[in-house]
This record gives sequence, C-alpha cells and structure tokens, in this order.
Amino acid sequence: MLSIGEFASLTGLTVKALHHYDEIGLPEPARTDPASRYRFYAPGQVRAGTVVRLLRSGGRSLRRMLR
Repeated sequence: MLSIGEFASLTGLTVKALHHYDEIGLPEPARTDPASRYRFYAPGQVRAGTVVRLLRSGGRSLRRMLR
C-alpha cells in the first residue's frame, strides 16, 4: 500500500487534491483507516491517478466526467 504522500508524488497530484477527489469518488483510496481516516492507495491505482492529473491539466472538468 502507498501512503497518500507517496501516491501524490507518483501521480503528480497534491495531497489536498486527493482529499477532494476522495470526497467525490475519483479515485477512491484502496483503504482508509477508520480511526485516523488516513488514506492508502494500491500501486495499481497510480495509472488512474496519473490519468486524472493529465485530464485536469488539459482543463477537463472532473465533475462533468463523473456524470
């Protein structure tokens, strides 16, 4: 499992953005600790996170993509 900071570094997303994306379900962490709410991501999620970053850098609306 990757910590949120490790996942952020690998995808180019910020931790703040990942917190927001968790709220809207894109991409959801693989596991969230119930006590601390700390988020963990699976290595297989790096590609999806990178795609989200690339789409956002191209000006795409994530809310629109979720509809």
